[in-house]
Amino acid sequence: MSRKTNQTGFAAVETVIVTPILILLFVIIVDFGRVMYYSISTASAARNAAAMGSRGATYATDTTLLTNLAQEDDFITDADSPISVTANSVCVCASPDNSNYDCALKSSCSDGFEMYVDVTVTRQFSTIIDYPTIPSPLTLSETATLRVE
Repeated sequence: MSRKTNQTGFAAVETVIVTPILILLFVIIVDFGRVMYYSISTASAARNAAAMGSRGATYATDTTLLTNLAQEDDFITDADSPISVTANSVCVCASPDNSNYDCALKSSCSDGFEMYVDVTVTRQFSTIIDYPTIPSPLTLSETATLRVE
């Protein structure tokens, strides 16, 4: 003998319980995708500006050019998340101690020197909702360092 129980309305209760969890999971996935997209854009802007600076000492020391290039290369046009760019050139002695020095003082390295261009791009990222233990806005910073040819 089978006994029937009254189970009407259980689907509605399950939907009410599961729907907020699914919405929260969806928002978390969207936020994760957005932060990856913003991070990739930030890294791309830094890398491409450093690549331009690595073409020669003239480009490496032109911080205005590198800053403008990084801002033009940034493919996120969100006014709430502008980028700030820091570009500088660093010289390193080829001697065993590899000490940094002012690039204008080329004679201070007896074994020659290597010049590097360093571009750092920083932006603020705001999540869709506030999460516990995750600061909002979140600072995304990417640095690209390349040797000048």
